[in-house]
Amino acid sequence: MEQPFNNSCDERVSDAERGDSTETLEERLESYEDRLKELTEENARLNLVISRLRAALGLGDHAHEKVKEPTKAIGPVRRTEVEERILQYLAAIGVASTREITSVLGLSKKSAHVHLGDLSRAKLVNDCAKPRRLSVLEKHGLLEQSSRSWELTDEGRRYLQTRGLASGSGPK
Repeated sequence: MEQPFNNSCDERVSDAERGDSTETLEERLESYEDRLKELTEENARLNLVISRLRAALGLGDHAHEKVKEPTKAIGPVRRTEVEERILQYLAAIGVASTREITSVLGLSKKSAHVHLGDLSRAKLVNDCAKPRRLSVLEKHGLLEQSSRSWELTDEGRRYLQTRGLASGSGPK
């Protein structure tokens, strides 16, 4: 195996024909060394900035650790306008059937089931029916249950209050 700096005679002749003199190569090397020095200084400066930011954020030198429970720090996820209207209606009325919600809010049955299912999974509303095992179709809002009634949970009330959507007239 040939050493990288042990140029063969043909390679040296080729370099000379291209006009790459020793002086030109030395200038390039010097330019690269200057650039390396600049980048090393920039790296040191950026590492200092990173250390200061970690200290300010209280992260210390453990950048690989995740911030614990970022969603709680940010707040609850913003629900759709339709879901917020459902929450506001339940806050005002107390308990309502799926049929009543579709009628009052002008929703299709399928849309109401999908939104109520999402709100239920988010623990913002409760199904007031007797506790029972839901079928796969019910879980995904594809099977209508006219006997289902819904109520707002404490978490649902908190959501409305934090978003400034609570009317204050809903049941406590």
